[in-house]
Amino acid sequence: MPLSSPTDAHPETTDVKPHTNAQAIALIERDVADHDTLTLSPSALEAFVAECEAPAPPNPALCALMARS
Repeated sequence: MPLSSPTDAHPETTDVKPHTNAQAIALIERDVADHDTLTLSPSALEAFVAECEAPAPPNPALCALMARS
């Protein structure tokens, strides 16, 4: 007999309504998006892409940091 919900596998588990779970997931996804999304102006995006495509050579501080790793 297939399980219809996670609580069927463990009847002693607190019954969580599916819509409550979906709401919780939506809130978490929104919160993560609020903190993990970076919005750039077109000129800032162009500068970022240019730097990624042709990065500056490492400076002494970066070389020292990487030597410690």
